[in-house]
Amino acid sequence: MLQTKIEMRTLVLFLITTLLLACATPPKQEPTIVEDRIIDHTPLREKINSIIQDAKAEIGMALIGPEGDTLSIHGDDSFPLMSVAKFPQALTLLHFVDLGKIERNKKIPITDHDFTQKTASSLRKDHPENDVQLSIPEVLAYSLGQSDNITSNVIFDQVGGPSVVDEYISKLGVSGINIGTDYWHLSEDITKNNGTPKAMVLLLQKFYNDSILSEESKKTIWKAMIEATSGKNRIRGLLPAGTLVGHKTGTGNRNETSEISDAFNDAGIILLDNDTHFCLAVFIKNSSESDDTNASIMAQITKSIWDFYQR
Repeated sequence: MLQTKIEMRTLVLFLITTLLLACATPPKQEPTIVEDRIIDHTPLREKINSIIQDAKAEIGMALIGPEGDTLSIHGDDSFPLMSVAKFPQALTLLHFVDLGKIERNKKIPITDHDFTQKTASSLRKDHPENDVQLSIPEVLAYSLGQSDNITSNVIFDQVGGPSVVDEYISKLGVSGINIGTDYWHLSEDITKNNGTPKAMVLLLQKFYNDSILSEESKKTIWKAMIEATSGKNRIRGLLPAGTLVGHKTGTGNRNETSEISDAFNDAGIILLDNDTHFCLAVFIKNSSESDDTNASIMAQITKSIWDFYQR
């Protein structure tokens, strides 16, 4: 009887001890995922919709904000990129430089044959003698900064053609940008170089935030983009003086009969006063509006975003 009582007491003490240990030891927790601060874009979306609602055009835009927040309107629609394609092209060129496949200090020859392309060219105006050699920063100053088609074709030659650019962008994990032709042949079918606003802002964000290029290569492209002379009245048109904007424009043609513009684009990175930034792409196609009106739409959208984040 006494032995039974001892055994019962031992069992009770064991159970109590086990219970106390269980309470003292916290259960294993799954990793906590802290979500980004939720940003209410409703007033911004309403403002942008009010800007574009009466436009006689197809307009798509996409935004990645300072905290990685996103907003898009028709952001998955595909648009002809026109010269905006020169941005992914420049990334590919500098990627090859970083790999050592192209020397950073290489002088790139522009031959008599290159100058035979029937296209408006600031390079041709600057070098009427033809047959010149340019450094990589000089080439990008023309292709990115002045949308020069001759230098862009030469870049395609240097990296191995449009398909190489297309493959590199895909390897970066960006889908929705397709580079299928060079500027010798783009007029035959402008839709071969196409992209969505969402894909373009993702590529801009990877360029600016991620280490897809060396710091030196990144600075080379950034310099060409912030010093660009084209499209001053587009996404940077209404921003405060001194705002730093690195961007790439793209412009199509107007149908001689209908006067409809097939492409009018701008995409870039805009720095805010608090040292943060946002990436923006605004693409317009099939527009019956004038170029000035298309540009004004872009400028108003950008200023609305600027004001939203500067609150």
